[in-house]
Amino acid sequence: MTRKDIGELLVAKKAITPEQLAQAREVQRSAPGDIGRIMIDLGFATDKHVAQARAEAMGFQFVDLNTTRIDAAVVNLVPERTAKKHNLIAVSKNGTKLTVAIADPNNPIALQDLRLATGCMIVPVLATEDDIAEAIRRNYRAGAGGGAPVPVGVNSPA
Repeated sequence: MTRKDIGELLVAKKAITPEQLAQAREVQRSAPGDIGRIMIDLGFATDKHVAQARAEAMGFQFVDLNTTRIDAAVVNLVPERTAKKHNLIAVSKNGTKLTVAIADPNNPIALQDLRLATGCMIVPVLATEDDIAEAIRRNYRAGAGGGAPVPVGVNSPA
């Protein structure tokens, strides 16, 4: 299977122009780095557009955590320290398969930690780093010692 180019996918989806891609690649030549991050930093693409393109390029599903309802029981399967350490959050469970939103689905340490912590087969899906961090904040009560998680998309009381 041929790996798709994130930049070309963003152009095809009209998230950026060919000229913006060329400019981002020029920046990448002078200061090597992730082309997606460069396009975000230049203001050419959003985190969400880049994450969606990265998911497609890598053959993973993208999940928008702003519109996905997360079951509190599923969140509780992953210890808060593990979720924060690897910037991930469990989103659903089907039998022994636990679907987890993560910004880097190719992180073998994160996936191994999850398998050991949950005993489940891990199915990674991509989400933006900021959306994952926000979902963790909303679903784990910081310092509350086991308070009930709040589903994403539901405002918690002030």
